[in-house]
Amino acid sequence: LFQTYLSIHYPTSYQKVLLAGSIADGTVWMYHTPTSKCLQVFVGHEAGVIACSFTPDGKFALSASQDGTLRVWAPKTGLSRHVFRFNDTEAAALTCMGINGGVDGQLVICGSENGAAYVAHVGKKKVVATLRHAEVTPTGAGGMDVDGEEEVLTSSVEAVAFAPSAVNTNWCATGGMDGLLKIWDLTTCQCRQICSPKHNTTMEDATAPAEEEKTNDGGEGTGITRLQWHPTLPLIFTSSPDGAIRLYDVRNGQLVHSLSGHIDMINDMDIQFIMPENGVGGGKAMVVTASDDKCVKVFEVDVDMVLAQSQQQ
Repeated sequence: LFQTYLSIHYPTSYQKVLLAGSIADGTVWMYHTPTSKCLQVFVGHEAGVIACSFTPDGKFALSASQDGTLRVWAPKTGLSRHVFRFNDTEAAALTCMGINGGVDGQLVICGSENGAAYVAHVGKKKVVATLRHAEVTPTGAGGMDVDGEEEVLTSSVEAVAFAPSAVNTNWCATGGMDGLLKIWDLTTCQCRQICSPKHNTTMEDATAPAEEEKTNDGGEGTGITRLQWHPTLPLIFTSSPDGAIRLYDVRNGQLVHSLSGHIDMINDMDIQFIMPENGVGGGKAMVVTASDDKCVKVFEVDVDMVLAQSQQQ
């Protein structure tokens, strides 16, 4: 089984290529899309690949895996140039990946099943930040399960993305199955805002244990599966297991707008923004979602209109 994530124009030859990561065997395949020819196969992951992409300059291919590693590949040779191992004690599966962070575009962020997101600099081959979206907390009687083993409660980080340069190159966002969208300042590695459907989460909750977060999360079924920034405004769209799409203002954590229509989990979301010719305002967002209800839906959102309506409330 293959999952495809991104196709770009490879800058050295201007040929359109596509990366496909395999959940089955952990390989990554690079195809020339006009001819369907396989140009390269990257081998090295020990578990399924959940995301892959090229660096913005096209020099390297990146892949994140359920084996807990982010790997950097040389497209021409197929060789591994570097392996980021984010947890030396116990490798937690990675769940998602975002690229093009920082002033130089060399930052990569990966979400993990252990409730953390990791930020790495590709050029410097260095992990620069660990963002604790949700803390691991012992659960059950005495923190032990029925077999006497320590039981832990964690909230997987399922969506990550860097803010566009027009918003703030030092910001990134993480979305978890706890239903919380958290905005981080990479200059301090601190959570600067929390967005929730209930809009009752305070900044003190940013470092609260996961068991306490259960009382302040978005509620059952409101975990975040995908997130996407607006290209010029501090706004984020999220998709959810409850079938809803939500728009947040990350400056104050306010839920600006929500869309419904799906009756099951939204697995994927992509947005095309149609910006005004004068470059002023939020324009329109064409939101495409795919769900377990076997439907693909297209929503049109007038960003300026919903912002105005939200301010009037």
